[in-house]
Amino acid sequence: MLFLQVGNPIVKIDGGRPISAISKFSDNGSYVPEQNIISALRYFMDFSNPLKTIYTWNRARQMSREEFITGNLAVYFDYASSYDLIKAQNPHLNFGVARVPQPRDTSADAFNLPPVRRDLLKVTPTDAAMTVFYDGAIRARTWLDPKPEESDKSFRVMVESISSGLSDPTKAVSRLSTDISELLSHY
Repeated sequence: MLFLQVGNPIVKIDGGRPISAISKFSDNGSYVPEQNIISALRYFMDFSNPLKTIYTWNRARQMSREEFITGNLAVYFDYASSYDLIKAQNPHLNFGVARVPQPRDTSADAFNLPPVRRDLLKVTPTDAAMTVFYDGAIRARTWLDPKPEESDKSFRVMVESISSGLSDPTKAVSRLSTDISELLSHY
């Protein structure tokens, strides 16, 4: 989400083929991570750095969804499709939904989700949570993710390699770009 918010599409179409937009081809013939990606990643990683004032996360904690469901996490970001799951797993959890905060300069009913067609988003639902989801769907940005389970693993490896000290952000993002490129090479 942060990569998209800083204006990086993660994947772009070049000559009719999807390619990674996480890195760019440099003058010396190598791929270099885009600076906006590095900045967003450093911001994200600061939450797991005990030396930072915003330190709030470490490996001893559960995954964020579980922490939220048990009431140990005040803010949780996820897709609208998680709303009913969270309510079902803890019916006593008192929570609301809101749009994802955006930087100032940011460039289907069966599943209880907002529709994907913009013309259907014109009808405002009566449920407060669905109103937020509909509004978010109008503003949403996404990226072409050919294999979400594999790309999720690549993002996790990137974060873990930095948090464990095995890699710096530039090297970790370069590896992510390579992984995404490999996933896209089949298309």
